[in-house]
Amino acid sequence: ANGIPASGMRIELYKYDTSDNNDTKQHIKSYVTNSDGRLPSGPALKGAEFTVGQYQWIFHVGDYFARYASSRISGTPFLDVVRLD
Repeated sequence: ANGIPASGMRIELYKYDTSDNNDTKQHIKSYVTNSDGRLPSGPALKGAEFTVGQYQWIFHVGDYFARYASSRISGTPFLDVVRLD
């Protein structure tokens, strides 16, 4: 939205536990993007961590956009927390 990499954005990764039929989530890791807008350690899951399953990413875009006055309209954020399942 600002035409630059999203550096310093907080991101969380969860994995759903579908074995209990309640779709509970387990927090896997939290990240903060680097100056290039990428995860500093490379791929989020590597090796044995990378397993089949259903995951959820949570992007804290409201905190990120709060650093840019031009991304707000009347002081109200358009987006705050974006969840991707």
